[in-house]
Amino acid sequence: MPANPNARLLAALAVLAPSACLAQSFNVDLDIVTTAIGANAVGAPSSTFGAAASQPGYWNAVQNSTATNVTAPITLNDLSGTPTGVTINMSNNAPNGFAHWSYFPGANTGDFARLLNDCHVVNNGPLLGITNTYTFTGLQPGIYDVITYGVRPLPGQSSTRVDVAGAGIQNITGPMPGNAFALGVTHSWHTLTITGSSITVTVDRDPTNPNIGAYINGFQLHHTPVPTPGSGALLGAAGLLAARRRRRA
Repeated sequence: MPANPNARLLAALAVLAPSACLAQSFNVDLDIVTTAIGANAVGAPSSTFGAAASQPGYWNAVQNSTATNVTAPITLNDLSGTPTGVTINMSNNAPNGFAHWSYFPGANTGDFARLLNDCHVVNNGPLLGITNTYTFTGLQPGIYDVITYGVRPLPGQSSTRVDVAGAGIQNITGPMPGNAFALGVTHSWHTLTITGSSITVTVDRDPTNPNIGAYINGFQLHHTPVPTPGSGALLGAAGLLAARRRRRA
């Protein structure tokens, strides 16, 4: 009886996945620990939490407790918790620097609360032209899904406009559904191919709705390597299987 071709493919992918996809995929929680009322938001989600990307693994708790306009690069661990050469750099041009916020109890519990109940408040005021910029550097070339969480922890609408360089602009509108994810409501989802080593995400208020706040809770990056000669078909199939697994909410 002929061997199951899907079984052969999955076996090959099992060999490929640890070195190819895992090392350049990341979960990032903007972990705001300075606000006492955000007690249920303190700390990053657990490694079993896949969030909207269905990507369980280590969550980097990226803390920023100062009101500066630029932070030092922060080194990220991959999904296995192993340190990498990838960093996140955060900057803005707001008069008051970074604004932080967490909310308790909110509409979320557990890992949902740890990810979504704390945030950076982008453009903390009704001014336009003020942005937060998040740059990931040290990345390998390839195809990346960039999931940006940008929903208001409190009940109400959001006006978060997410611009991923090379992949366009998407809006996140809220309101928080509570222990759930929905594309365009809690997060955006960009897909792009990079040949260099960085991805830049710029966030501001949607200029068509500037009187409602913009927020950033965290990120997920999922990497598919650039095919090498002789591996294109296999990696293409890997991408197909990954796309089926990671259905957008």
